[in-house]
Amino acid sequence: MSTVNDWTETASAEAGETGNTTLLSPPPEISIPLLLKVQTQAISRLEQLSAREFDVLRLVVAGLPNKSIAYELRISAKTVEKHRSRLSKKLGAGSLPDLVRVWFQACPQDLCEDAIATE
Repeated sequence: MSTVNDWTETASAEAGETGNTTLLSPPPEISIPLLLKVQTQAISRLEQLSAREFDVLRLVVAGLPNKSIAYELRISAKTVEKHRSRLSKKLGAGSLPDLVRVWFQACPQDLCEDAIATE
């Protein structure tokens, strides 16, 4: 049976091969309770972030570089780097794709995209 990590790695690989960046539907063997468990875990990790760390994460997921995030939040680029470091540790993310994965595991794609666009 596939694990959630297998599914996300496969989805990432398939998206990369086709150039399609939309999220793929989970395979049938991934159960709804398992997806809800993953979502609940991601939400609880996001709840550990400070308001400023959450703002930085939102802008990172939107694709902004550190300097643009600093300008947007009226803080220094060095402070953005510190926030990114802290939030990566809190989320257990070793890379940018890991941060994005936690973000999209926490909420459905359309709601996450709305949060990025409107704030």
